[in-house]
Amino acid sequence: MLTHWCFLTGRFVIGVLAICVHLAGDIITVSGIQPFLPFSRRRISLSCLRAASTLVNTVFLLLGVLAMGTVLFALSPFAGAFP
Repeated sequence: MLTHWCFLTGRFVIGVLAICVHLAGDIITVSGIQPFLPFSRRRISLSCLRAASTLVNTVFLLLGVLAMGTVLFALSPFAGAFP
C-alpha cells in the first residue's frame, strides 16, 4: 500500500513532467519561450511551426482531452468494471 508521502511525491513528479512537456510543446513554435524572465527578454525557439491554425489547434485540443480522459478512466475504480 502506498503511503501518503509516496502518493504526494507521485503527484508532484507528474506535475513537473506536465510542465516540462508543456514547455517542450511551446519551444517548437515560432513564439518559443522566455525561460529567463524577468532577467532576460530573450526568446528561445527551435522551429518555424506556427500555432495560428484553428483546425490544427482544435484537433490537438481534442486529442489532449481524449488522452486525459483515457488516463483518468484507466486510473478510476471503473476501469476494471467493463468486460
